[in-house]
Amino acid sequence: MINLNKLLAQQPHSPEKVGRERRAYERHNLTGAFAKLNYQGTSFRCRLLDISMGGCRLETESPFRDGAIANVEVDMSVFGLNLKICGVTQWSATSRQIGVRFIHPGVRTKNQVANIISCVIDESARDAVREALEAEAADQTTPQAPVYSEPAFEPVSSSMAAVLAVHGEHRRVTRPGSEDWPTSVRDMKAERQSTGSITELSMGGCCVLLVNPFVGELHHEVEVEFEILRLHFRLAGMPRAVHDRHLVGIEFKPMSNRRIDELTQLIFELTPRD
Repeated sequence: MINLNKLLAQQPHSPEKVGRERRAYERHNLTGAFAKLNYQGTSFRCRLLDISMGGCRLETESPFRDGAIANVEVDMSVFGLNLKICGVTQWSATSRQIGVRFIHPGVRTKNQVANIISCVIDESARDAVREALEAEAADQTTPQAPVYSEPAFEPVSSSMAAVLAVHGEHRRVTRPGSEDWPTSVRDMKAERQSTGSITELSMGGCCVLLVNPFVGELHHEVEVEFEILRLHFRLAGMPRAVHDRHLVGIEFKPMSNRRIDELTQLIFELTPRD
């Protein structure tokens, strides 16, 4: 199997890296690569001009007029390798040429981008990478059905309306029965901490199955701490519903832009693919 890290490390640094833009990653030009830029329910067909570990440059067929700081999804296919990755637009040279910064929640998407770049750098790597991905897909097993049957949890705060509008469709993911998403919930007023496991996660909040019965009060601020796919979160929220004294629906309070980006990409990674 090709060593992607070694291959990428051997590439010469671009003079532009220390120039005006101070790029953190080497860019690699692409020819004949196409992609879709998904934004608020609309897809823009585009050409993929270059790619790096940190982002890509696109040229859309029709004008994209929302400019910088727009949350988007790039759906690309390069050398038979398919990748959907969330990002944020950074600049727009024209109404059709856009720079996108990738949002990486974990190892999987970084490896996928590295696979594509390795194929751009070395044509001989393409067959090896494709074979490795096919073998990995063949080894994957179908997840088991969830152990718990939880009620659906929807956010009720209008403060999250702007967040949901930016990110389009409101995805909600349920924990597979074969996995564990451990968490701790701290009551900020009573300074009491409970442990449990997240069973359902969305941009608006989460459902937590606690080990011990819930003894706090609704609408009192709590802090939810969890780590999934090696991404750590500590988010403020409020309990909105309690089921059977152990299952608590918690609504997240408004987050920073960085946390919004990370949580969006995490939910995208956890969403089952058809």
